[in-house]
Amino acid sequence: MKLGSQETDRYSVYRALPYWYIASTSAALKKRPIKTRIWDTGLVLFRDSQGQAHALLDRCSHRNVPLSDGDVVDGNIQCPYHGWQFDGKGKCRSIPALCSALEGSSRDVPSFPVREQQGYIWVYTDTKSDPNHEPYMFPHKDDPEYTSITYQADFDGSIHATAENILDVPHTAFLHKGLFRGGDPNRIQTVVRRFADRAECQYIGEPRPSGLIGKLLSADDGEVIHFDRFILPSIAQVEYQLGHRELMTTSALTPISDFQTRMYAVVTVKVKMWTALLRPIVTPIALQIVKQDVDMLKKQVDSIKEFGGEQYIYTDVDVLGASITRLLSRASKSSIAIGTELGDPEAVITGELLA
Repeated sequence: MKLGSQETDRYSVYRALPYWYIASTSAALKKRPIKTRIWDTGLVLFRDSQGQAHALLDRCSHRNVPLSDGDVVDGNIQCPYHGWQFDGKGKCRSIPALCSALEGSSRDVPSFPVREQQGYIWVYTDTKSDPNHEPYMFPHKDDPEYTSITYQADFDGSIHATAENILDVPHTAFLHKGLFRGGDPNRIQTVVRRFADRAECQYIGEPRPSGLIGKLLSADDGEVIHFDRFILPSIAQVEYQLGHRELMTTSALTPISDFQTRMYAVVTVKVKMWTALLRPIVTPIALQIVKQDVDMLKKQVDSIKEFGGEQYIYTDVDVLGASITRLLSRASKSSIAIGTELGDPEAVITGELLA
């Protein structure tokens, strides 16, 4: 198994293990088992005879063959090499050629806790401890007053680099100029609040974004309510309220490997006439913005590898970058319970930026 914590002088990799990550959409897991990777470790997902999802290490304990190449038989995953079968807990249930009694825990395969909710299959990536919290619930996804759009994208980049990109305001005026921002800059106050399991930035005095997305979502000028949040282990959330219109993008990031991250995004919108008028226009623009970020993060990680290491400099306008790194570093060393009652923040940092 490759799961574990790793930090070197040249690369910072924060493997926060005792946490939940999305392994797949529910729709993708049908009758056939599927292979996925989290933290560069192969997992096999399959459904038992009752339709419940399970996750095992994708390696048969007998001869190392990937179980994901096999079939589901009577609710068990069957190895394609010798037909060994394992249940959802990884317990060996059948060895077809064996005449003696079926016994011995050494024949079992490591299993991972699984939760299926809101159309996603979450896996807890620690086999040595019980979860001390439940998977993240996407706000408004099941609320009929909101329209939800779901999509996913793969980034060449670490968890912290991808999360920072999603929550980074200054780059939008350059990389996404004309689509989201890019007009005359405005002085905006920032308030960063740090908690044990998350950090958020509130932007005060921000006018409607000048790009096409902002104009479509808000026909009126005026100040908007804007929060950016990072929640352990890998939730990046952007919330906008523009008058009576609300837009929230929540991205759950799954580490495929140290420098490969899969984003499962849920966009919830509360806008009059959204479905009829705005959705066909806004959706392709949003996907274009995502593609620009994907391309830029690939250039970033290629440069990091070319020069044999990272170089990050944080300024006052990199409002959440240092907080994200700090949280992930702490989470890679100990299990931090993810709470819903925040209480008082550990720190409050005020500043300002031009955007």
